[in-house]
Amino acid sequence: MFVAASAAGFYALGYRIGEILYLVILAFELAYPQFVYGHLKHPDARTIYARVCNYYLAGLGFIWLAVSLFAEETVKIMAHPAYHDAYLVVPWIAGAFLFQGLGVVWNISMFVHRIVKYRLMASITTATISVILNVVLIPRYGMMGAAMAALATFFCQFLIQARLGYHLYPIPHEWGRIARLVAVGTGVYAAGSLLCFFLPEPARELFLQEHAQLRRLDD
Repeated sequence: MFVAASAAGFYALGYRIGEILYLVILAFELAYPQFVYGHLKHPDARTIYARVCNYYLAGLGFIWLAVSLFAEETVKIMAHPAYHDAYLVVPWIAGAFLFQGLGVVWNISMFVHRIVKYRLMASITTATISVILNVVLIPRYGMMGAAMAALATFFCQFLIQARLGYHLYPIPHEWGRIARLVAVGTGVYAAGSLLCFFLPEPARELFLQEHAQLRRLDD
């Protein structure tokens, strides 16, 4: 076994919370192909797709921030105190789903050309990376190793999909705006993490106690 059963339980709980992003991604992916095909013959189609990438990054990034910054409080409210450490993997898992969603949106060629061999190559490469990272990281870092492997795998998948997409169907991405979005998101996460770290423990416990009382009243 790579990790203890208790660590697997922590990871499963954290994974479920981070999976919130996947629900958003799934809903978007159901409508996105129709949007792509509907604008494919538009003279400014590539510019429209580039803007969608920006908006998608901003929206999904905001959800990632919310899920990640409030992960500890969410776990405390939802689960037994013994599972408190599950919050540690949430930002990593949520980040993995973030890159999974970005990979689909940034790879317009997947909808335009449907070249099977490139999909197969990307899938095999990603699966190989996943296996290697899990074998290397899980025995050493346990559940955090699994979370890091998931994030790194989906990040690599995103890079592969984005590169293939740009090669087969170039999109005029607004790199300056994308860089600003990433910088703002990173800054907000860093500031939020520091705020949670320095926030007095009694204040945090009071918030959780008040929420628990509201749940009991609802029940």
